[in-house]
Amino acid sequence: MKQSLKLVLPSKKYLKEWIAFQKETLAALPIDNPDRAGYEKHIVSSLKPRYFKWLRDDRLGINLEKGMVQQTIWWGMVGTKIVGRISFRHKLTKTLREHGGNIGYAVRPKFQGKGYATEMLRLVLKKVAKLGYKKVLLTCDDSNTASWKTIEKNKGILDRKEVIDGTLSRFYWIKL
Repeated sequence: MKQSLKLVLPSKKYLKEWIAFQKETLAALPIDNPDRAGYEKHIVSSLKPRYFKWLRDDRLGINLEKGMVQQTIWWGMVGTKIVGRISFRHKLTKTLREHGGNIGYAVRPKFQGKGYATEMLRLVLKKVAKLGYKKVLLTCDDSNTASWKTIEKNKGILDRKEVIDGTLSRFYWIKL
């Protein structure tokens, strides 16, 4: 990581950059990856006038869509480039306990392997601790070596491995 990374709340100021991030990430995903639908949805949603209100409502925990929980999303920025995104889900549902956990993140393909995910997670853990949380759950596919190494670099303790929906998943707790 050559330049310092900062986390910022989503802003219209960086909308074109955000859409570019999503399109590049979508293009790098295999056709059969279930995450593709989420990226496609967010690209379309990003272009709607209500998008930033939706992000604000999610952050405040109001007007949530059915089955959703309060979450705060930050964009990882280096200068004016969005290198990644990270979200903190303030509450765990049964579904999030099996897939997703409290924190999820993604790094733009051309910035992967440079330590940005590790730094985004470190910064979010500091923010979450200030909110009074004592521990957080993170999950990832066992095959996603980059993700579980990121979690372990941030003091993640492997709780278990379990097959969920046909995929071997890792479950980590990080004490704050």
